[in-house]
Amino acid sequence: MRKTILSAIFITIFAFVGFAEEMENPDQWNSEKLWESKEITISNIYPNPAVDYAIFDYSVLESNSNVRIILRNLIGSEVASFSLSGNESQLKISLTDFSAGVYFYTLSIDDKSLVTKKFIVSK
Repeated sequence: MRKTILSAIFITIFAFVGFAEEMENPDQWNSEKLWESKEITISNIYPNPAVDYAIFDYSVLESNSNVRIILRNLIGSEVASFSLSGNESQLKISLTDFSAGVYFYTLSIDDKSLVTKKFIVSK
């Protein structure tokens, strides 16, 4: 049994290392970007933790896309939603009505949730 577990761990590590070596561009993992493509670039929320406001920097080149940032509380209820316009480059969210705690932000493009991350509101 112990030999089987060790074999499984070795195979998992080997598969992960192989995957990392096969990545075309390891620099694509940028901790400052929430999403980056030819049409849409969006920063992670900052500051995090936030007190009075939170900011996203973005660029939306594809005007036909419905690009939104959705904010949810810890239990998953939507507390706010913001459409990102190609005419602007920054979304500044007032947090005065938010209680202190953990929240999640989701990038949605054409009603498909692509990525969700955590942010903290401090008071």
